[in-house]
Amino acid sequence: MRFARSYAVAVAVALVTATGVAAPALATSSATDPGEAQLRGQLVKLIVDYPAHDDLDFGAHSDDDHPADTHLAVRVGDTSVPISDESGHLEQVPSGAEVTLTVELPDAAVVPPAPASGDGPILSETQAASAASVANGPMTVIDVLSAHSVTAPTTTVTGSAYHQVYVVIATRSGAANLAPSESTGKALVESAGQYWSSQTFGKVSGFKVAQTRTYTTSLTKNQLCNLSSVGSIERIWREAARQSSYREGARKHLLVLTEPCDPNRALGVAEVGEGLQTGGRIVVNDLSEHTVIHEFGHNFSLGHANLESVAGDRIWDYMALFSPMSATVDAAIGTVPSLDVAYQHTLGVLPSGQLKTVVGSATVKLAPVSNTKGTRGALFYDPTTGTKTYLEYRSGTGFDTPSFYTNTSALSVYLFRYGAGVRVYTLDQDDPRTWNDTGTLTEPISRSQFRTTLRQGERLQHPLSGYTITVSQLTATQATVRLSVPKASSSLTSKNVSTRYGTQPKLTVRLGSNAPAGGTITATVNGKKVGSAKVAAKPGTRKVTVKLSSNLAVGKHKVKFKYSGNAAAKSSTHTRTLTVKKATPKAKITVKNAYLKYKPSVTLALTSGRAPSGNATLYVDGKKTATKKVSKGKTTFTLKKPLSKGRHSFRVEFHASKNYNKATAKKSVTVAKKRGTISGFASGTKTIAAGKVYKDTFKVNHAAVLQTRTGSTWKTVKKLKAGTHVLKHTAKAKPIRYRVKIASSSTVTGKTSKTVTIKVTK
Repeated sequence: MRFARSYAVAVAVALVTATGVAAPALATSSATDPGEAQLRGQLVKLIVDYPAHDDLDFGAHSDDDHPADTHLAVRVGDTSVPISDESGHLEQVPSGAEVTLTVELPDAAVVPPAPASGDGPILSETQAASAASVANGPMTVIDVLSAHSVTAPTTTVTGSAYHQVYVVIATRSGAANLAPSESTGKALVESAGQYWSSQTFGKVSGFKVAQTRTYTTSLTKNQLCNLSSVGSIERIWREAARQSSYREGARKHLLVLTEPCDPNRALGVAEVGEGLQTGGRIVVNDLSEHTVIHEFGHNFSLGHANLESVAGDRIWDYMALFSPMSATVDAAIGTVPSLDVAYQHTLGVLPSGQLKTVVGSATVKLAPVSNTKGTRGALFYDPTTGTKTYLEYRSGTGFDTPSFYTNTSALSVYLFRYGAGVRVYTLDQDDPRTWNDTGTLTEPISRSQFRTTLRQGERLQHPLSGYTITVSQLTATQATVRLSVPKASSSLTSKNVSTRYGTQPKLTVRLGSNAPAGGTITATVNGKKVGSAKVAAKPGTRKVTVKLSSNLAVGKHKVKFKYSGNAAAKSSTHTRTLTVKKATPKAKITVKNAYLKYKPSVTLALTSGRAPSGNATLYVDGKKTATKKVSKGKTTFTLKKPLSKGRHSFRVEFHASKNYNKATAKKSVTVAKKRGTISGFASGTKTIAAGKVYKDTFKVNHAAVLQTRTGSTWKTVKKLKAGTHVLKHTAKAKPIRYRVKIASSSTVTGKTSKTVTIKVTK
């Protein structure tokens, strides 16, 4: 059995193809202390996993002598610059994010002077490459100035799509016979494409070899095999890209094949993508079909299939041999098994209805993973950690018949009991260092062996989270499993807030739960309900906006929030203080009839969260005139006497009360004669048939007269008061002219008139 040390380069897939342009060295620094500069580019995470061992101490993470290496780099253009972040600030920054860092430069590196702003200079690609080349190791990160996640550009594809693979075979001078042939490379690509097509239900149509190229590399064997070095990886990819037509893009892959390396070195390297439509670059020095399938899985965003103890105190890397993302196993032992249901779910290819989400207790009948129909998986959330936990039935039938987990005789020499059964495993999507890793749960069944699946009659009770999984029956076509998942705890948090009287308070409450917590959050004050909000059944921490009543009085209120809980989560309560302060209304006044010999009226309008009530006082030219009640935010004052001609000031003060602060509005107007206006009266000439009635409705703002013209003089036929009037005229044989006139007077400035001529048609 061979355990491939798959090495995942965690970067966004939209990386620019290397151009191979060498960066010239920078001038030697005369400074004794290293300088500082800004490094701006795309964050790259490189994870080097060492092989599992053939003794009982499996796993890179569990062996202190061979720890998994995690490297960081910043991609500036086509150049990856290794960095060291001892502070750990970048651990939670996702791979592929755009970052700006302050780094410590090596003594021998010189960059242009810092700009006038005082910030360190930003290294160009040439300068970054040169600084990296003279450094003894990664450049130290002093500060993280910014980090912004970016989405790799992909092409939206409906239905299925082929992936293009550019195969480049690197041979060394004098050792060409050690490298694989082009036909071998094509065969590996074709078999990997068939696998991913079948396991994605055709969403990946397959792999097409877009180009094959064999060339003599300038790199040494040590450089080709040193896959724990960022520089070595970049050199391999950069050189291979120059030998082919590969350009990064959606569903485009560069596969570099080299001669076999020493057993203690990594077998494969791959960029970690973001889904089925992304592409990426791969280096493989092992001609195993499993290794190639595995590395393409990294391009598709998948992590590693590990084993982990139910107590959470140990991880065995790659040892979940139910997955293509496990350690590479010799083909003589078995073939690559079906893709995990969790990975099909993550990639979005799992057909509808094939995954059952369990809340509380339920009995699930699982079809084998190797089937294409039926319920092929179950999902629940660990009530203690919130981790997605999956169940699937590995029956060893159908596609999985020759899979290596079924070869119990070949695997029995190891620490773990493999074979058919119900697999229980977690999916880690929170830790950026182990993104999309699965952990098949194991527990001891003897002093020398751990079980990796549950067989008929076996039961798993998680020692920390308390859920139980019991397999009551296994057949070739179905597993009957009983799940019992305890309710997860929930928590409510919020901040003390303040608002103004009459304004509806909107309080943000954070509901946290490791399970899909749904239900209702209810708010009460002194036992009386003042608001509520529905909560969607989702796991994790969510912001919920609870709208409270706007009737709460001025003062401090203890608001008690209660989450109802649901079948997945327990209820919880939380109390916060809401301070209701007095409202300050916005005041506005309008003045009407501010004309000579008219009695002006002043209207106060108040706007606030609620229409204010109270008292208001009117001041005219600084003198208190009247006080009236305000109802529903309005009141009107009418002066008892007209005002003299000239400028006058009005001020209305709304009195402070227990709920409102004082509010004042001012306005100045000039009292003068009123200008007469006639509106709605049609001027000009109108024609109607004899016997028909002409009708026109009009309005005057002052006393007026309605006149007709006889000969050369106008004769008044009606006196009009200010207001609305109607002119009616029955057409006769002769035309007639009407005029509405407002004459100049002691209260009206100027004269205003409108005239209409009504003609008659025969």
